[in-house]
Amino acid sequence: MKYKNYEMEGYNLHILKTKNFKQIKIYVDLITEEKQNFTYNIPLLASILSRTNSKYETIGDKYLASYELYAPSYKIGYQSSGSLQIFGLALTFLNEKYTEKGMNEKTIEFAFNILFNPKIKNGSFDEEILEVIKKEDIHGMETIKEQRRSYISRKLFENMPVTRFPKLSLTETIEKEKEVTGKSLYKFYKNFLKNSRLEIFVTGDIDENQIKDIIQKQITYKPVLNKLPSPYITQTKVEPLKIIKEQISDKQSMLAIGLVAQNLSFFESNYVLRMYSSILGGDSSSLLNKEVREEKSLCYSITTGRDDFTGIIRISSAFDKNNYDEIMSVVKNKMEDMKNGNFSDTYIDDFKRSYITSFDDTEDFITTCTNDMEGEIIYGDDSNKDKIKNIKKVTKDDVMNLAKKVYMRAIVFLEGEGQND
Repeated sequence: MKYKNYEMEGYNLHILKTKNFKQIKIYVDLITEEKQNFTYNIPLLASILSRTNSKYETIGDKYLASYELYAPSYKIGYQSSGSLQIFGLALTFLNEKYTEKGMNEKTIEFAFNILFNPKIKNGSFDEEILEVIKKEDIHGMETIKEQRRSYISRKLFENMPVTRFPKLSLTETIEKEKEVTGKSLYKFYKNFLKNSRLEIFVTGDIDENQIKDIIQKQITYKPVLNKLPSPYITQTKVEPLKIIKEQISDKQSMLAIGLVAQNLSFFESNYVLRMYSSILGGDSSSLLNKEVREEKSLCYSITTGRDDFTGIIRISSAFDKNNYDEIMSVVKNKMEDMKNGNFSDTYIDDFKRSYITSFDDTEDFITTCTNDMEGEIIYGDDSNKDKIKNIKKVTKDDVMNLAKKVYMRAIVFLEGEGQND
């Protein structure tokens, strides 16, 4: 599907006009290079923008206004993507063609106000509301160890400094968050707006000129189009392996292994790495699952995931503590098998078939259409047509060569009490 790009005053607007949907979807993305202070400011900012607004005195008033607009779906959110921090608004609402004239503008104005028109008094966000948000967020961090999957994930990445700005520890984040005030958060917000690149994506059966005019009215400040670095962070140095072991009160043990792939090209990051991760532990037919779960029954589950922007692969498993050494041995052996090509060509063919099939219905959903447009603009992703062409080019030799660039960077072992005899 083809979209149009418009360079507006201080921001870029991207419109995908399609009659496939009754809804309109809009992403408002504020994009900048990630910094350490985003760790504790960004979650608070997302929460306080969601709860306060200069136009509505209470949350109830805002919900009532939303109801009168046919209840649009909206969310203030954020994500780290390699070297970039993306913060903004996701909005989905029923096209005025199916409601009443003028509702498109009213709905966009309502949602944009949440992001760009917060309730400020004396140069500060509401301190009482901020304190409530901080207590909720800090409580979540202080009790994260009870949420084993979240805790082990955080622990792993605290010990894998592969980004330009290493992640703060849990303790550091809590202490920094306690220091945040309404004034300091508002200052952060203003600087964030000023120094972020603004990209807006719209999908739907719309009048392009009308949408351009509506959105232009909502951007009341003057963004500066900054050139952003690539989101990709190339790993060039082999770091010593870190092993973190902690005791937990559960019977079940948990394991997270962080692998790093070095010096990857764009093609390797987007296609070969995806295939490598899938063959190693992507599903029930993968190398790790076949041996660790099916043949040896060493664990309850084992999976892999990857981050294309940083070249990180994570292996996760839940098992009885007595099987730790054998599971680690199998993981190391399978990594060697990947280097040496000791896996069937069937894995390559099956992955390609599955990958290509995943694009069959992307144009049937407004979210995937908008995501694809966003990916091409912000991350430099290939079009879906080119993705299919490129995945077909991946060979077994490509996977083997990438496997030789992968090394084990960190291991987090949460040792449970084991099963009863």
